Amino acid sequence: MKKFKLVILWVLFSGLSSMAMGSLPIAKTSVLVVDEEGNSIENAEVVFCYNKPKPSGTGWGTISYGNTKYTDSNGMCSDSNITSNDYGYNVIKDGYYRSIVNAKPNQVNSGKWFPWNEMITIVLRKKNNPVDMYVKKIRNVKIPIVNQLVGFDFEQGDFVAPYGRGVYADISFISFYDYVSGKEAKAGVEILFESSDDKLQKIIFDDYKDSQYKWPYEAEFNHNAKKSIKKHISFKAGHLETNFDKNVNYTFRVRTQLDSSGNVVSASYGKILGDFDIGYKGEISFTYYFNPDGTRNLEFDPDKNLFNYDSKKKKFNNKFHRMAKEYRVRTP
Repeated sequence: MKKFKLVILWVLFSGLSSMAMGSLPIAKTSVLVVDEEGNSIENAEVVFCYNKPKPSGTGWGTISYGNTKYTDSNGMCSDSNITSNDYGYNVIKDGYYRSIVNAKPNQVNSGKWFPWNEMITIVLRKKNNPVDMYVKKIRNVKIPIVNQLVGFDFEQGDFVAPYGRGVYADISFISFYDYVSGKEAKAGVEILFESSDDKLQKIIFDDYKDSQYKWPYEAEFNHNAKKSIKKHISFKAGHLETNFDKNVNYTFRVRTQLDSSGNVVSASYGKILGDFDIGYKGEISFTYYFNPDGTRNLEFDPDKNLFNYDSKKKKFNNKFHRMAKEYRVRTP
């Protein structure tokens, strides 16, 4: 058995070594870069990203390298290089959100990756109006009391009084948990709005999965919008059960004021990146983006997190002091 394993390892090492010496297949791809309306984009920067094993004697792993090309007046460019089957395209253009696309080769023939010289269409989404927002990651924060309604203020980034500095209950939680041991526990939380006019809309990123910006530009709500959702988790006898959904995101409307005809007079909007995650002892995790300007705009400028704004100097602290780092999050 040991001899068999040694033979397998020798074969793998020999294969990787031979690839490192230049026998990798060649990939060739043509790229067409367009906007959301299908119009070609000239002079977009396309980085063709490739990988190859490290040279023999330098350890395991791969080396990444790339060639940069620019699209012509038809929005097209092409490139070829030797590579493993792990390659792709990083597309950048001022005024647009970046797109990253992974190639999907399915076979090698005559030293070439196929599909050979496939035309890949990559969509860049325009940056319309990124704005200042309150953005914060809540990570494993314990809901301060169980079986009672506790509000959370998006603008203050804290629970409402008497449990924190919050003033307005933008969103509220009712939680419970029963922690028996590390082998048995269960917990749950209802996430709801105290105002019957506020809403939570589930969003799944079916479109623009390759774009840096996957959201709709403005918050919209349909008949599936919720006034509350429930999340649960349990663990017993080695079996985990939860309704956490890694594909789910949300948009929300809070602080809603309606006129006598039911039309929205004023409201604040925002989004929650990912699902609400709960722990076995009443902890909750989520990342939110709260737009205080009264519009439905969901585009966030990552250099203008209002939790980093220095009101005395009247500018954003982009050096990110210790507390500000807590609020620094990636642009979705």
